Amino acid sequence: MMSKPDNIDQPKWEQVLRSLAQGNEVSEDRFKELTAEERAYISEINNQQKLKEAVADLEAIDLSADWHAMGGRLEEESGSKRLVPLLSKWVRYAAAVLLPLAVALGIYTYLPDHKKQAPTVESQPNMPSKDVTLILGDGSKVALKQRQSIKNPDGTQIHTDAENALVYQANEHNAGTAVFNTLIIPRGKTYKLILDDLTEIWLNADSRIRYRANFAGTATRDVYLEKGEAYFQVAPNTGKPFIVHSGQMNVQVLGTAFNMHTYSGSILTTLVEGKVKIASSSSGKQLILSPGQQSGFDKNTGSLTKQDVDVFPSVAWKDGMIVFANQTMGDLMEQLARIYDYEIEFKDQGLKQLHYTGRADRAESLQNILGIIEETSALKFTIKDRTVIVDKP
Repeated sequence: MMSKPDNIDQPKWEQVLRSLAQGNEVSEDRFKELTAEERAYISEINNQQKLKEAVADLEAIDLSADWHAMGGRLEEESGSKRLVPLLSKWVRYAAAVLLPLAVALGIYTYLPDHKKQAPTVESQPNMPSKDVTLILGDGSKVALKQRQSIKNPDGTQIHTDAENALVYQANEHNAGTAVFNTLIIPRGKTYKLILDDLTEIWLNADSRIRYRANFAGTATRDVYLEKGEAYFQVAPNTGKPFIVHSGQMNVQVLGTAFNMHTYSGSILTTLVEGKVKIASSSSGKQLILSPGQQSGFDKNTGSLTKQDVDVFPSVAWKDGMIVFANQTMGDLMEQLARIYDYEIEFKDQGLKQLHYTGRADRAESLQNILGIIEETSALKFTIKDRTVIVDKP
């Protein structure tokens, strides 16, 4: 057995991996020091309960040979990016260890020019791009473009920047005017909203949020997530709680970061940092979330539950990643349908219960992602017009 060559420092991802395998807790700050790719792999290996196996592979690997073999492979291959490359400043070492393990777990990472099965494309018409829409306080609608200036009926100044963000400017003179705006994100798009208190909200595809255009003079900062998914980075203000309403559930915070997912029959609230209070207005039940916990609110029964989770799969979308953590094929295809604006048709309803783990860069085409899923599962995809047909091979 060979130890790691002296000229290769133990990377931070390996330190975290070994700590978790030993049963030690790893702080959120340590996770934040890793790249998105590193966090995704560790998260997926942890979900698969393969931490000790991964460490055993680290110990057993002949690093000297694998270093040169992987190095040669990477240098021979160049071209367009495929699904979530492992490439980083320590790429050869990471790829030598994690790439074989990822393949064994069904967590696929593709290098450039990898030959893979592509889904059948019968027809695929070009669809006109759908606009993100802002509804102002007087009911007028604005299709948002880059570098756009807008004036609310109450006088609040709003502008869009070059990075798909809608920014509100604080206006103390309109403190008594209760003007609500609504932001609608269509399928196939994401957007960022910066409120006048500097709270930042990332909105996922097929989402709708209503909010006060100006929080000056209000006792609380209320927003209403009417549909979809949003990640909140709330500006601290101990004297003015921030409250997110979604149906019969409310989330109250002072200053924190959390994600709310409302697409399914349950509203999932995942806390990244800080502390939030979850309340059901129908049952009156309340609970407190700490970082690394997720609450589930059943829209039908009003029941509230909470559990400890790995937060990364729930928030990765904000950073342009698609993460499937042992996800059913039914939920996975619904997610891809929102992201790429397609309809989904299952020829066999039983296929919805298959589970899949993997990740992809959101910038990848739907065809590439389906091709990899097809190659690593017993599925066949056909794209016809704007519908993906899922069937057995």
